[in-house]
Amino acid sequence: RRTSLSVGRARGGRGPPSFALPRPGALWLAQGFAPMTQHPSHHPAQAPSPGPVAGEEGALRLLAVDAEDLDVLAAHLQDALVRAVIDKGYTAPTPIQAQAIPPILEGRDVLGTAQTGTGKTAAFALPIIQRLGTHGKLRCLILEPTRELALQVEEAFQKFSKFTDLRVTIVYGGVGYGKQLEDLRAGIDILAATPGRLLDHMEQGNVSLKDVDILVLVPA
Repeated sequence: RRTSLSVGRARGGRGPPSFALPRPGALWLAQGFAPMTQHPSHHPAQAPSPGPVAGEEGALRLLAVDAEDLDVLAAHLQDALVRAVIDKGYTAPTPIQAQAIPPILEGRDVLGTAQTGTGKTAAFALPIIQRLGTHGKLRCLILEPTRELALQVEEAFQKFSKFTDLRVTIVYGGVGYGKQLEDLRAGIDILAATPGRLLDHMEQGNVSLKDVDILVLVPA
């Protein structure tokens, strides 16, 4: 199965945000997004071409650590992220990661396509964590169509940010509000969410998106 990664910059405009989503199976990551005040449009930049399919175990995995591969990672990622990547046993970027990480770090709009299992989550999670830097306000929102996908993304962000002070949480339906409310009130930097439960929290005043400037959309 082939899915896509997209990075789009929000543009100024009037009215509530509306989104022209990529085709089903795509992933849209928008930087500079100002929810409720700007009207984003999608402008691809340097779309990564599909790379060879990696093993189902996912991103960056090699049988042995190669110094040259570590240099590739270190050239773009801060020490805390390189440490987290190596801690997971990953040592070399896949094509989607090698082509997506640099422009995302630059704050550019990117659209990419890759097979399932090639590490698309790491391709956007690693540069997002680096761009956010340290703990502050909620600045990154990842919208997923299902609870299962949201949980996978939240888990990846937790692991990749383990050596930083960034806070990550998830909100989704079908469960109680207790833990979600606790995390939101404590303050988070990155939020993975399904749309329905996110709207519930917004209507109840539990979360504000006014400081979000990185948006990741994953169509069903």
